[in-house]
Amino acid sequence: MTRIRLSLASIFWLTATVALAIALIYSRVEISQLTRELRNVVPLREMEIAAQIERQTSAVKLPVSITSTMYSGNTYLIEFEYFDPLTGTRTPSSFKLRYEQNGRHVGAIRDDPFLSPQPDEGGERGLRITVIDPLFAELANEYDAKTQALTK
Repeated sequence: MTRIRLSLASIFWLTATVALAIALIYSRVEISQLTRELRNVVPLREMEIAAQIERQTSAVKLPVSITSTMYSGNTYLIEFEYFDPLTGTRTPSSFKLRYEQNGRHVGAIRDDPFLSPQPDEGGERGLRITVIDPLFAELANEYDAKTQALTK
């Protein structure tokens, strides 16, 4: 059997290499956390919000047109108009989108034409609206696919 011989210089070199590897991993984690926080602070573009909301409402045959978007903290106040089929007029209304997680802002339109007879899993009867930050869209799609696979 041969004995492993380590010199003092080898031990210092190995220690420095391990310390640098740990520092590199720590800095990568820190950078990704700061990037996530920065994306949460920077508001989404108004056109992106309007496009996603209009897409979701047209899917239920009640299209809306966004008239105003205001941002405060992690909340958006969305003002919109929709064509009310009962009265035959354009009706103004508003709702709030609140930040949940992973770039998702969630709210519900609670006007009469958008109400459903049964509440959803969160107890809401209104039309649930989810706006996803495009930077997080890929992550959100993967998350949705995994949760749907788990619930089946």
